[in-house]
Amino acid sequence: MGKKSIYDIIKKALGANKRLPQDFQLPQEPTPPNELKFMVGARDGAFAFHASPPKYDDVIKEIVRYFKSGKAAKVTKIMNKHSVIDLIDPLLQAIQENAKELDPAVVRDYAHDG
Repeated sequence: MGKKSIYDIIKKALGANKRLPQDFQLPQEPTPPNELKFMVGARDGAFAFHASPPKYDDVIKEIVRYFKSGKAAKVTKIMNKHSVIDLIDPLLQAIQENAKELDPAVVRDYAHDG
């Protein structure tokens, strides 16, 4: 069996109060002398995001179009088809770039009630 995901390790360590113990630490992996040392979890995050980030330009444009037209309720269907982690950064950037054309109340209401 492969390595456990950080999510699984954290989930298993949660106490009854849904908090991690004060002394919780993610397991450290030994680093060979000829390799870069990463913080726990950083290698996975860096390579998953930066090595070949997927393109979501069309998805982001569609979401912004719905926000502009006041049809934010349709955004939920789109968000359910994709990982929020993958969409959040480009979506926030698109919201900033289109800020003058977006009704802040529509975006806020979706973020609150979405």
